[in-house]
Amino acid sequence: RDLHSFPTRRSSDLDFYQQAGIDDLWRRSQPALEQMMQVYHSPVVQMTFQVGTYLRMPLNQNLGRYFQIYVDALGPPNYVEGRAYGDVYYVIVTPSVEPRIQDVRHSFLRFTVDPIGMKYGLKMMQKRSLLDIAISAPALPDIYKNDFTLLCTESLIKAVEARLDGKPQAVTTALQQGFVLTPFFAE
Repeated sequence: RDLHSFPTRRSSDLDFYQQAGIDDLWRRSQPALEQMMQVYHSPVVQMTFQVGTYLRMPLNQNLGRYFQIYVDALGPPNYVEGRAYGDVYYVIVTPSVEPRIQDVRHSFLRFTVDPIGMKYGLKMMQKRSLLDIAISAPALPDIYKNDFTLLCTESLIKAVEARLDGKPQAVTTALQQGFVLTPFFAE
């Protein structure tokens, strides 16, 4: 067959976009997307400042690490998902009545604290016997029962959240869930 007899993918995509009026749909959806992003902008700026100030860590020294927040207008409502791929941390937020800043903060704390776990991982492993206590906690997700460094990091995050929120009872709750180092870090 002649190569030119097949339509190029580019022209068929262009035809679809023109027939569906995608450019018009995109233009009409822009104000709603901008509004969703604006809802998160100020609270996220305030949250990052609060975390950086509390931890006394300059946030501009991430050395090739990135924290990105994506607003997904088509996702299920009240959904926040955080993922880390190497040195890039992603948070996806969907429409909600109130911005889910606590969930975004949790992901940002993970982004901020993870390098500490990597740097001191060998020293933390000396205390690995504490994992034996955590294993018996029925509310503790299995991932923390199998990774002591992850358990330490999450315990630190929960302690910081309790201090930032002014809720000392959150430390007790975290301990009851199996995050055995949270009281130590909170103190």
